[in-house]
Amino acid sequence: MRKQVIDFLRKSVTYVVIKLGDCGTPDLENLVVQYRQYHKQGALEPPVLSEVFSSLAPLRATSSASVPAVICLYCTTDVIKNRVSQFPRGVRTGMALLFFDIDGTLLTLDDKHEMPESTKHALYKARENGHKIFINTGRVKTAIDRHLLDFGFDGLVCGCGTYIEYRGETIFHHTLLGEKCAEYAGMLRELKLHTIFEGKERLFIEGDHGPGSFMEYIYNYFSENAEYPIEDASHPELCFDKFTTARLPDSDWEAFQKQFAADFNLISHGEHVVEAVPLNFSKATGISFLIDYLGSSLSDCYAFGDSINDMEMLRYVPHSVGMGNGVNEVLQIVEYCTTDILEDGISNALKHYGLI
Repeated sequence: MRKQVIDFLRKSVTYVVIKLGDCGTPDLENLVVQYRQYHKQGALEPPVLSEVFSSLAPLRATSSASVPAVICLYCTTDVIKNRVSQFPRGVRTGMALLFFDIDGTLLTLDDKHEMPESTKHALYKARENGHKIFINTGRVKTAIDRHLLDFGFDGLVCGCGTYIEYRGETIFHHTLLGEKCAEYAGMLRELKLHTIFEGKERLFIEGDHGPGSFMEYIYNYFSENAEYPIEDASHPELCFDKFTTARLPDSDWEAFQKQFAADFNLISHGEHVVEAVPLNFSKATGISFLIDYLGSSLSDCYAFGDSINDMEMLRYVPHSVGMGNGVNEVLQIVEYCTTDILEDGISNALKHYGLI
């Protein structure tokens, strides 16, 4: 029987996952082997492992020797490295770091803009199981819905990695200098762009936000949630970490891209809106900072998102989840596609990975 199993592995399996036990070292007695081939799933007892190693050579392995980790072993046949079987996995042991986008991931995109009950229960359960949960958003802290801030997340990665908080304490903050903020605001004004400047504690707006304007929804929504009133961009205390700008019919879009591409990562949201994040900052850099701060491992990280500005963190972590309501660009790169946010998407994903 053992020979038959090994022969099957040698001929058919294209992806083998070996999970290390809590000892953190590749001790055979603490290894569990899982293999998947398209629509098949099975498991081998540890004593078979040494024969599997010798039978599937040459293999390439990567691991972390100091913490519980995942070793990915690739056969010599073609392997799609960015795709893992959609089959549920065993229950995970050890602490995981879970990073969640807000809009379309934690909160619905309808007028209610609320967290589904199934998501709440799943997050509570994940914390009960010893995992840490983080918001990882393009929003600055003052633009996060108050009920989310009160939910009990272990930490926040805000403004695409420009602000990081852990257990209520600010552990990192990168903001633009006041004179640069005024300079950028003046440049955008000359280019006839309507912009919202996003700071940790305050939002500033440039352009019409009256009835029927593009900025009307943004102004009204954040006015209800922000701790401080939204100020005009001409305010003498203008200070921000990033900004989002809207293209109008008479805007000089080409000049905008030329003038700002040297200092900012310009993330397009459709044809008319761009999110501008200072170079070298992203949701992925926020995760990297927290990994170092907590002494964790990248292999412990899971990211959940649905939009273009989630793609860097989804590419960065080994376990990426795309919401069923996500854009195609996201769904094409993630490790696992879950269901729609309104169809228990977060709960189903956490169950898939054995986190709850």
